[in-house]
Amino acid sequence: MAELRFNLAGAGGSLRSHYAPFMAYAEQHLLPLRIAAGEVAPVIDAVLEWHESPPPQDRHTAEPELAGLERLDRDLYVGPGRVCWFRIDDFRDLHLRFDWDGRQLHVHGHYYFYLSRDRLRDRTKRWWAGARLRAQRLNRFTTLLYYLAYYPAFWWCETQMGFHPIHAAGAVTDAGAVVLAGPSGVGKSTLALALAAQPAQLLSETFLLHRGATLRPVREPLLLDEWSRSWLGSAMSGLEPLRAGFVFSRNGYHRLAGLAEEGRAAAVLLPRRAPRTYVRAISAEEAHQRLSAANQIVKDMRRYWAFAAALDPLAPSGLMAQREAELARLTAGARCGEFGLGPELKLGDAVRQVREFLSAESLPVTRRARCA
Repeated sequence: MAELRFNLAGAGGSLRSHYAPFMAYAEQHLLPLRIAAGEVAPVIDAVLEWHESPPPQDRHTAEPELAGLERLDRDLYVGPGRVCWFRIDDFRDLHLRFDWDGRQLHVHGHYYFYLSRDRLRDRTKRWWAGARLRAQRLNRFTTLLYYLAYYPAFWWCETQMGFHPIHAAGAVTDAGAVVLAGPSGVGKSTLALALAAQPAQLLSETFLLHRGATLRPVREPLLLDEWSRSWLGSAMSGLEPLRAGFVFSRNGYHRLAGLAEEGRAAAVLLPRRAPRTYVRAISAEEAHQRLSAANQIVKDMRRYWAFAAALDPLAPSGLMAQREAELARLTAGARCGEFGLGPELKLGDAVRQVREFLSAESLPVTRRARCA
């Protein structure tokens, strides 16, 4: 069984599987997180079993141990130090078993790849799909990595270290770290790369872990569409191509140098596409509310929250309340604002406006207009 070791913000992990295509994908996707065996003791031990068939019709016959567990939900079973989760959220063909000993989280996943529960129809569909089957399998790999590596590490960081994930990119400048938070597709990763080339260090591109104003990165591929690549220009230097063909016609890249391992938030900016460019200061309270709302828009965040809720019987921690309290600490300790990215905005002007926002002695706070 192939094994890959990784370290995500202090949570060391081991990922194993007999399924070679998945492990080859994981080696590329997790490249910035990979470490040598023995470098960090794993607190996450994850195994994936890949099946080219439907899941068992009767889970109780397939897994007699379920009879000794309590059922909290139609698909969630719990016992001392154990959780079994079937039909994972909206990823129904993944089944997960978790074992927790107070130090290490063991994750055993079964993924069932099939096109029909009827055996003859399944074979016919596979024949018809032909070469497209490879792409269909590939489309599952990133989500599987979330459930086997990223989400378990998030949960460990939350419950054991008090660091909570938010949907944000970030860069560390000489004036402190800039958090670029909010939903997808508004330019967070692109703007973080622009800041990191000016000069600064890239902190993260999609997710950050934070405890108050202290930030740690979550390394993932940078996904950039044609517009972003053109806008960044020379700021693309230093990016290692991963592959093309990600969702929304984006190409994947890794940045392996000029990276920050930690930062302290000096500013929290919420970028948005706008008819014209502007930077406005907002109150810490409004920034907190908007960050919280934005996290709920993002599918990968909602999936993680369901994941953490399913694991709550293993280590009850009141995570929802903790997350809101830490968001309040983050925004209270930083200068908060919104950044409207107009179509005319150039890279140099974007960096200049962020730096001016950081260095300004005081800025009038704009209150959000409320609908009547």
